[in-house]
Amino acid sequence: MKMYIGFISFFAGSFGYIVFRFLLKPVINYKRIKKSIIKNIKYFENENFTIDESKMICKKLNQNAKDLSNCYDTKMPVWYKTMLHENNEDVPDIVNILIKFESSRKKEHITAHIKELKNRLHI
Repeated sequence: MKMYIGFISFFAGSFGYIVFRFLLKPVINYKRIKKSIIKNIKYFENENFTIDESKMICKKLNQNAKDLSNCYDTKMPVWYKTMLHENNEDVPDIVNILIKFESSRKKEHITAHIKELKNRLHI
């Protein structure tokens, strides 16, 4: 009897690990990256930002783009990609917008990218 309980416990633990590792962890990672993007773009809500001060934030947004692309392309489960697509949250478009921040040199361009990004992220 103890042997059966041991097998059941082993398989339950293995199943739980697989579900967490391959289904839940990528979704949690995506949401963490999305929160980081939202936190970084809050800097630009103040209209008095300067281009020189914003370079560090733009680099962080570029890193967010890399992380988001890696998460979406390699780890994201298909069911969650489908759900994002149905909610009109197109991750490749979001990544393209985030990449544009690094090359932006004018406030008007940055604010336009912020508006476009908020529309894509449904903020």
